Amino acid sequence: MAVAVGNRLGLSQTDYPRLRITVDGDAEGSSIGRHAGSALASHPRGEASVVLDWAESSNNSVLFFQDDVATDHIARLTQRHFTEVEPNVGTGRPLGELPIHLIGHSRGGSVVMELARELGKRGIWIEQLTMLDPHPLEASDLATTLDPVIGRVPANVIFADNYWQEGRGWVFEDPSGRQADGAENYNLNPGDVTLDHDDVKAYYFATIDRTASAFEENSVAANWFTPPMPGNRNSVGFAFSRIAGGEGLRSRNGLHPSFGGLGARETLNFQGAQWPNAADLSLDLGTAILQGSRVTTSFAYGDRDSALNATLFLDRDENPYNDNWREVGSTNLDQADFARSNLSWSSGGVEPGEYRLAMRVTDGGRSRITYARQAVQVSPPMHAEFRAFFPEGFRSDTVNEYIPLVNPNAFPVTYELIARYEFGERDGVIARGTLAPTSRGGVTTTERGRPSDALVRAGVPYALELRASAPLGAILSHYDFDVATGEAFRTDISQSWSFPEVVKAPASDPGSVLDFITLYNPSDRDAVVTWTVMPDGQAPVSRSWSIGALRRGGISIDREDWIPTGRFSMLVTSSEAVIAALSHYEPSAGRGFVALGEDASSSRSGVIPIQATSPPTTPRVVLRSLSSETQQATLVLRSSDASAIETRQVTLLPNQRLDISLATFGVSSPFAGDLTFNAERPVIASVVSDDPDRGDALGSGALNRVATRWLFADAYMANQTAGTRHLERLNLVGLSPQIAEVEIRFLFGDSTVRSRSATLQPLRTLSLDLHEEPLILDWAAANGGQAWFSVEVLSSAPVGASLTHWDLNQFGGWLTLGTPIGINSVV
Repeated sequence: MAVAVGNRLGLSQTDYPRLRITVDGDAEGSSIGRHAGSALASHPRGEASVVLDWAESSNNSVLFFQDDVATDHIARLTQRHFTEVEPNVGTGRPLGELPIHLIGHSRGGSVVMELARELGKRGIWIEQLTMLDPHPLEASDLATTLDPVIGRVPANVIFADNYWQEGRGWVFEDPSGRQADGAENYNLNPGDVTLDHDDVKAYYFATIDRTASAFEENSVAANWFTPPMPGNRNSVGFAFSRIAGGEGLRSRNGLHPSFGGLGARETLNFQGAQWPNAADLSLDLGTAILQGSRVTTSFAYGDRDSALNATLFLDRDENPYNDNWREVGSTNLDQADFARSNLSWSSGGVEPGEYRLAMRVTDGGRSRITYARQAVQVSPPMHAEFRAFFPEGFRSDTVNEYIPLVNPNAFPVTYELIARYEFGERDGVIARGTLAPTSRGGVTTTERGRPSDALVRAGVPYALELRASAPLGAILSHYDFDVATGEAFRTDISQSWSFPEVVKAPASDPGSVLDFITLYNPSDRDAVVTWTVMPDGQAPVSRSWSIGALRRGGISIDREDWIPTGRFSMLVTSSEAVIAALSHYEPSAGRGFVALGEDASSSRSGVIPIQATSPPTTPRVVLRSLSSETQQATLVLRSSDASAIETRQVTLLPNQRLDISLATFGVSSPFAGDLTFNAERPVIASVVSDDPDRGDALGSGALNRVATRWLFADAYMANQTAGTRHLERLNLVGLSPQIAEVEIRFLFGDSTVRSRSATLQPLRTLSLDLHEEPLILDWAAANGGQAWFSVEVLSSAPVGASLTHWDLNQFGGWLTLGTPIGINSVV
């Protein structure tokens, strides 16, 4: 096993330190020496295997009926090799400074539990305790000297796992293993599978060495790692260790309660000076760090009898003894049995490159060291030819959030995705990478039930900024309150953003509607933002405050006492160009949407995409004049397969919203088309469509941008549910007097591109049901019946575009106006 661990680390046997603690035959003394490999300080991994050899003193009391040496005596005798400086180790420091994983078989299982207990009496935390069919000598074994029973796991053990079987004989035949209270106990005799006492060693060895030889040389049967056995070779056994990177796989049943587990622990009788400890080291903002940014590191620590100091390092490798690390911060901590804290530090002056984050805690005479699970990458902010933004993002226990990305280019594109937090540490690089040509990719920021995998801080609102070496498409797909929301990242920013309809729930029904206006300031200067509420028939009400450079800001409508209840319009103006969005939730109804606002500075016309699905839904359009004078507006409703259905003149009064149900136009479901408006003076518009049958709502601002290239990063189709539970509809609007020759490209994750062409007549709309598109369905059929894909629209003349997405397996749907690339003009 020791050799196999070295192989797993990628170290040759001439480099990997293997130490041996040897107990004298009379068990009155012991020594430690290097059995193989180099000195611990001379290789890039701060890891060593330590074999505890007590064969001469263990004897066999059953066969020879003589006094035996109890396992707790062996533990007391040998613990000093971890707590004292041993010259043969080659570091000049005690072995106990490093995280410790104890593994023992049979009576050795009793030895490692007792050794964990002995080290625990001195305050040393044990990273992992693994017992392989533990069987202490008991009275039933006819032993004259008895070992301690395998009882409850000691209080200093972070994680404990135990693999046991029910034997069929005495200790010298095939003894039974014992379960351990507080460990994750794996029964290796389920169903028809029968392992004996020695097989348990082979079982665990095969999880360290996962090559075929581990089976062939140790008589390991293939059915040992198939149901009803505990798991496959990649998800059980050594997979839980720090070396294997499997801390996230550990069962809560074997995990210490202070680390989020359920494992019971036995209180220890502490003795002597207590050691300091550190564990669970993690970066709050992910593993990608921008050079010069401030970073917060969280950690667990403890020292039972004194205060301690924590020093944080960036290490070029994983060995704390070869002077290859750089100090980046330190803090003093008060005495505590167990506590959590954080340390903020700056990456300014740190050379770009890959590092391991390490912490040393010391109370003066004793030290312990721990490393973060993942490597961190420090890099200078990339020179971005392309930037796109979205102002909304949030992580909680109820949120799933994804950011699909698409590279429509014929060459690879490098990118970084940055979270800009509303408060606390400002910047967090969520992801950095390269997208292959014409391919779809993406980033998962957070998922319910998987907090350890989250890339963003919990409970702190953030905006998202995408930087790339060439244009990319991106969308935020956000699921909360059992509502699906989605909206594309945009490149255009403005000093003025409008929202025709915002809602504040009445005091009699609090929480029935939750509206948020979110904003991101991508400037390197602070922005003074004015929030103006425009109630119907009343004078506007405003408030102003600053939002920091590269910060997310926002307003929670129901928490602002100065905002009246009811429906109203809202105008957001800023001293710097920003981007803003409305998040609208109706939790009890299970519907909502997120929609970017529109530039309100000069818009007198626009197009509103209309999607009335079947069974009947009734889209509702809201218009609001920004003028202090009464004005006229012309509305033209068009379907995707006909010319204008109806043209109507309407009057827009000052300080009034005009709420128009398309039912008054005689529209019946299903319907696909658009509503064009033209006014004499600036006007803002939006559309909301409630779909009670599908359990969600669609919402969007007016489409008042035209471009010859549009990107939609997120689309999905499943063959079996296409047109029923999964629907995708692409709407194109001809807004120029020229005929537009359009190429619609579907881009898949394997860089496959399939395309079709269409002709869009002037001032007409074209609606395409992608859930009926053979190019998509055929690709899905050849790839397991599912297709995650992106859509690119290329046009010979400027057009508007939108995508409606329904996934009833993911709470509902959303409507997005897409990411325009090379924006031609405002309509």
